[in-house]
Amino acid sequence: ENNTAMLLIQKNKWQDFKDPLLSRLKSSKTLTLTETILETLRFLKLEEKDLSFLISYFKNSDKGIRNTTIRLFSSYPETEKKLIKLFDLSTEFFLKDALIRTIGEFETDTTTAFLLENLNDTYYQNAILLAFQKKEKISSITLNRIVYFFHEYDENPIYIHLFSLIFSQLDEKDKTVLLDLFSNKIQTSEDKDTITAFCQALLRNNEMITEKTKAALQHLSVRPDWIIQKLILQIFDLGKEN
Repeated sequence: ENNTAMLLIQKNKWQDFKDPLLSRLKSSKTLTLTETILETLRFLKLEEKDLSFLISYFKNSDKGIRNTTIRLFSSYPETEKKLIKLFDLSTEFFLKDALIRTIGEFETDTTTAFLLENLNDTYYQNAILLAFQKKEKISSITLNRIVYFFHEYDENPIYIHLFSLIFSQLDEKDKTVLLDLFSNKIQTSEDKDTITAFCQALLRNNEMITEKTKAALQHLSVRPDWIIQKLILQIFDLGKEN
């Protein structure tokens, strides 16, 4: 149970220790030992029955060890559907928050849809935004899906927030598509809250402050209130630096 033994198992990926470790996990009474076992299991090949046990264990575990369990599940995309089902059945905030962070590690269309469908729930927005922000690259398919949800949910400002977070992870073609969307919506929107959200997004990621978006801000369809005027001044000040 000492760290040296666990490190040797990890380094050599000694599969024979899998079942004893799972058995020891069931009886573990200390947080340190539990985390060490979970971390070691990450280096071993787990079967479906092992994953089912760990999902049940995860459900009933102390929230302090859930980050370690997240790293373990991230290597097993086949757990995705079971984890989503657990999310749907759970009423516990901390468990659902941890499940979002776990599911967010997967790179599938199912994951993208799951995250976007739950983005309107204010309880989990931070975890979902972080899940997208952590992705190294956002594909055209994912961007198109986010744009679809943006329109489907009446241009909810949370999607505008998300656009600003993922912009730097897009390829150049998709960046142009998103900047065109911003410019068009800034000019044509008659909702001041929506315009405010777009301005805040530009300030959040000043890579999006371009000649095109600055031109759009000069041709609004509504008279800007003092909040929007202040944001526009800040945008133009930042734009000088780009």
